[in-house]
Amino acid sequence: MKTIFLTLFFVLISYATCDSELVSYVFEGDAFKYHLDFVGAEKAFGLQKRYYENDKEKKIFFYFCDKAKGEYKKKCGSWVDEKGNKAKNANNNVTLKGKEVILSKVTEKDYGFYTAVLEDKKLESPNFRLAVNKKPPPPPPSKN
Repeated sequence: MKTIFLTLFFVLISYATCDSELVSYVFEGDAFKYHLDFVGAEKAFGLQKRYYENDKEKKIFFYFCDKAKGEYKKKCGSWVDEKGNKAKNANNNVTLKGKEVILSKVTEKDYGFYTAVLEDKKLESPNFRLAVNKKPPPPPPSKN
């Protein structure tokens, strides 16, 4: 009986302290779809991407032109840094279709941590890490 109790105790402790992140894997050149299916998603007007460069955290933002308002409307349609300057070498192949954000023609530079930008700052959107892999080479031709 003690063994069962201790096992359950450690399982519960492990579960309670587990903080695993959502990871999405995509091959270079493919498209990635981010589903806006969480509370407050209808108020999402952009994406935030966090990544590290030279051991320094950087953030860039992509605002959807159909949903952005005010100062964000002027910056919509391409990735911008926190000061509003266009981000260099960023993949601007981002579209919003209904409740899906689609990143097309993904490259290694798209690796990072993403979250939706919401009108209501009290709400949080799910974070995920986008990992980009090289496509494996095709198999060699079979010898018949």
